[in-house]
Amino acid sequence: MTVLDLDLELMFHLTDPASWQVIRDEHFNPVLLEDNLVASVYEFCRTHFNEQGALPNALVIEEEFKSHGVTLEPSKVAIGDLIQRLRNRYATNQGRHAILDITNKTINDPTQLAKAMLEEGNRLHRLLTPRGKAFNADDYGKAIERYHKSVVAGRGPSLGFVELDDYFYGQRGLTFMVGAPKSFKSWFTVKAVLENVKNGGSPYLYSLELPAEETDMRLRCLAADVPYWKYLQHQLDKQDIQAIEDHSEILAGFGNVTIDKPQQGDRSVDSIVGRARDAGADCIFVDQLQYVENRKGIAVGATNDTKDYFEVINDLRDFSDDGPIWCVHQFNRSVLNSDSMPEMQQIKGSAAVEECSTLALGLWSNKEMRKSNLLHLGVLTARNFGYKTWEAQVRMRTGCNINVIGEVTE
Repeated sequence: MTVLDLDLELMFHLTDPASWQVIRDEHFNPVLLEDNLVASVYEFCRTHFNEQGALPNALVIEEEFKSHGVTLEPSKVAIGDLIQRLRNRYATNQGRHAILDITNKTINDPTQLAKAMLEEGNRLHRLLTPRGKAFNADDYGKAIERYHKSVVAGRGPSLGFVELDDYFYGQRGLTFMVGAPKSFKSWFTVKAVLENVKNGGSPYLYSLELPAEETDMRLRCLAADVPYWKYLQHQLDKQDIQAIEDHSEILAGFGNVTIDKPQQGDRSVDSIVGRARDAGADCIFVDQLQYVENRKGIAVGATNDTKDYFEVINDLRDFSDDGPIWCVHQFNRSVLNSDSMPEMQQIKGSAAVEECSTLALGLWSNKEMRKSNLLHLGVLTARNFGYKTWEAQVRMRTGCNINVIGEVTE
């Protein structure tokens, strides 16, 4: 009886574009592989595809790994069946290890057992659950059924302003809010979160830069139109506090919001998306990208490596297939004293943002605009829509509000 080498069979599929599409649709995770050489070949193909837009052919792979004697041949197993076999193997082998590991880690503190089991269960569920995103010519019924479901669901979560929601039909996929440092990126993000709560949604906001309590109070001040500086300077009067309390009660009656700041070491894409969705989030906000960690547990802003940016952004893109994700990001130093809206190539990790985002919005203002508390909010890149720019006004001294006041036509 011939025993299949599952890892090798997966490697044999890596030059086939149709198989690669299934691998991407299924959110295949190379942790399922036990053969380190095959895992290296997989990562080589993944990097080649991300950088070149196409898979390497068999000759390229064999040349790259000739010292290891890699030879490619046709696979004996259909790719969908193979991925499921790999998942089953991982579940069998790693399930036992997971139970033993959890038991050992919690032996001195049994109160953490339930939490540890839940976290590991969620991780395994996301890793092992089939995605079922592949379509072929016979799948009209499945495709039109998904369309009708989307019609019933209506537009996506709010982008924070009626004007943007009408134009883009709400959020879908992966949205970036990009600006220079101290350009109100976080405030525009809080504004979007607030509008989603008002609409009855359940946004989950990761405040990775600011303390969670400060971001929470930004939301409440914005809802109540109470100057945030009065909170910072401990100058809230009775009227301010009453307004914040009243609007907090109103918000609680509309929807649900969670503002979270996980510890360092727990900020991978898999972790933050999993935790938010386990909590029932219908849209996820990340403020901001540079604090998200790669698969080695290092913040991408610390390495500033384009490969790390692509890894994290591509993971966010994959997860955004199942629900919108909004991510705050920065332009690089080249935008200092810019006299117009910066361009895509001036974004940190710009290639990954351009390739993976559904929509990237930029914030910009010149010196004269800042004197009048005005900003331009415009499309940097969009998968489904044309370029458009709006003018927004930020009022923070006498109140706490952000409004779009018109479309920029120049």
